[in-house]
Amino acid sequence: MTAGLTYLGLFTPLSRWALRWIANIYDGFLMPPMPPTPKDMEARAATVRQVITFARNTPNARLCLHRRDTTTNDGRLIVPPPGAGRFLLQLCHAA
Repeated sequence: MTAGLTYLGLFTPLSRWALRWIANIYDGFLMPPMPPTPKDMEARAATVRQVITFARNTPNARLCLHRRDTTTNDGRLIVPPPGAGRFLLQLCHAA
């Protein structure tokens, strides 16, 4: 889930706290918010590695994946971002 709602302006720090709290309750993984900044790229990669490690080390692991902005305004699907297929392949091999 996202680590913060950056469009909330002054309430962004509160959203970061609340989302971290929810992720801890449900054992979620926090992904830096979109759009990514150069400093967020390392944190995004770390989260991807955490998910793959979780899938490899947890018997019968259950993951829910959702990518934001998966459609255009007219409802058409967009091309997945680079690396999405490799990530899904790693998850398949982890099972």
